[in-house]
Amino acid sequence: GYGLIFIHGNDAEKFISLEVTDLSGRLVSSVQLDGSPRITLEHQPSGVYFVNLRMTDGAVVTRKILYQ
Repeated sequence: GYGLIFIHGNDAEKFISLEVTDLSGRLVSSVQLDGSPRITLEHQPSGVYFVNLRMTDGAVVTRKILYQ
């Protein structure tokens, strides 16, 4: 389906949760990354979103994405 966000790469196992927020900071979706490292935005309107990945050491990696 469209709007899927997959987490993969060398450090993927270090991520424990994923949150997606819109520009106003409203939580759109969240998931614990325990073997199913993906989330969907297919029911959200087009726009800019922030993906926040929490790591096992407590650090948070944030990426801005454009969903069309």
